[in-house]
Amino acid sequence: MSLPAFTRGHLCLFFVFILVILSRKHTVRSFNGDLYPTIYDENDHIVILDELNFNKTIFCGNYNESCTAFVVEFYSGWCGHCRAYASVYKRLAKDIGLWSKFVKVAAINCADPFNQLTCTANDIIFYPLIKYFPRNSLDPSAAKLLPPRWSVAEMRKQIVDSLFDDFFANKYPDWPDFNFLPSMSTLTGIWSDIPMKTNILVLIFDESYNSSAGAQLMLDLWQYSDRIFVKRCLKDHNLAEANHIADFPSLVVFRRNETYPAFATDIRRLLFGSLEDFLLKEDEVDDRRKSPNNQTDIFCQANPQICRERFYVSERDLLKATRYAIFNEVTRSGKQLSGDNLTDLFKFYEVLAMPLVKSEQVRMIFKHMSEYLKEKRNEIILMDDYAKEFLKAENESNNPFPIDDGWDHCAGSNSKFRGYTCALWITFHALTVSAYKNSLNESEFDPLQPLLAIRGWVNYFFGCRMCRDHFIRMTSMTFPVDGHVLRPEDMHIYLWKAHNIVNARLKGRETEDPKFPKNPFPPSFLCKTCAYKNGEYDLNEISKFLVEYYSAIKPFNG
Repeated sequence: MSLPAFTRGHLCLFFVFILVILSRKHTVRSFNGDLYPTIYDENDHIVILDELNFNKTIFCGNYNESCTAFVVEFYSGWCGHCRAYASVYKRLAKDIGLWSKFVKVAAINCADPFNQLTCTANDIIFYPLIKYFPRNSLDPSAAKLLPPRWSVAEMRKQIVDSLFDDFFANKYPDWPDFNFLPSMSTLTGIWSDIPMKTNILVLIFDESYNSSAGAQLMLDLWQYSDRIFVKRCLKDHNLAEANHIADFPSLVVFRRNETYPAFATDIRRLLFGSLEDFLLKEDEVDDRRKSPNNQTDIFCQANPQICRERFYVSERDLLKATRYAIFNEVTRSGKQLSGDNLTDLFKFYEVLAMPLVKSEQVRMIFKHMSEYLKEKRNEIILMDDYAKEFLKAENESNNPFPIDDGWDHCAGSNSKFRGYTCALWITFHALTVSAYKNSLNESEFDPLQPLLAIRGWVNYFFGCRMCRDHFIRMTSMTFPVDGHVLRPEDMHIYLWKAHNIVNARLKGRETEDPKFPKNPFPPSFLCKTCAYKNGEYDLNEISKFLVEYYSAIKPFNG
């Protein structure tokens, strides 16, 4: 018996998924929100999806004939851009809640390894990614991409356009009829097609065929479909002139057996929706300006010893972040490694192979994978083959990565803060310091290469799309690495400056942990000699501090 195309195409991926399960000491399914924090919950008017319910919910055409269309956000719980976008997506879900008979809003956390098979099957290569799945979808190929706009009104427009395509392709009898009435149709003729039990007619006059305002209102009014009948008209309809309608879009309400409208107005509600978006953003900016994070600064000034103990480099964090970066991020990034992305991954492994972590088993994995990529550098490596090779090397080294452990230094005051991105930055810093120390014994050392290897990995494999774009733009244009790194000691100084630039941009946003405010690093309680009295940094002291700080790694005894 031959397998369906979708099943056949993902069978190999399924076996890789099984290998992941078998290689772990504990179950892959995460009920621990601290390990894989989610952004949404059942109070957000959003359907929460995972590996267990995704197919049955979204591809419900395989199970029944009364399912709806779905808008699904594929996000990562650690992605700062995803967390920032969550407020828009929540407002969208609430805003179109009345459309739930036709389209529902859903989300799935692709950072949770338990959901990896589903996210890979849906070709999720960065976050956040939003897809529209038509009604009665049978597999991922039916989906349509929706750019994640920051305006609820723009998202409504995209969704309605998708509903249009769905309706006109299938003519669902239980959906609103989005067709425009013929321009010469009469009131008597319209009433003749309306059931006698319905005594109210609503006509919506749109500016053009491309306008969706009327359709959005039809969807909003569907909750009253047992009492009213709603139809769309273009502005050149004879009833527009007959009822002196000059502003579009407008609506007119008629009662049965009455010639004159009972009510008429132009539609401004959607315009208010856009204004609301703007005002809410302004409120968020004001809230950020009133950030309570300065309380932590005051506490640390009074209690420097307590705050000093919060700051250290943890090998556990380095191992967790590195494993996620070279396995989860890489295997999510596409279907194969070849050319530039293979080369840049190999260069990243070369940097990792420097004496960063103490675990001999981990270094053996880095060495094995580096040799594997070097051997295959002129070939195409299927992502499934890369995953198998990594898992085999990991298993042969007795699974040394602390996958199921929580974060150490990078644990946030709440599970939604810090975590992977914190540990990734620290890993990058530790790599530059390790490379600097290694350069002392190499006369031909190129200080650009470690930073270019980091940038290459970010460019091809970092899942947060906007974060990646900011990093690439900064290191290539606004603060170019090749213009600031000439000597080995410039490596860790450059990355330190770059990180402070990023923190200044993110200061006060919803991703900032109040217990770890995004202030310039290092604070005075960590390095009293790093800054002059005028606030400028002494780069010689900074360099010594960074080398000492990122060399004193708290060991992992797993």
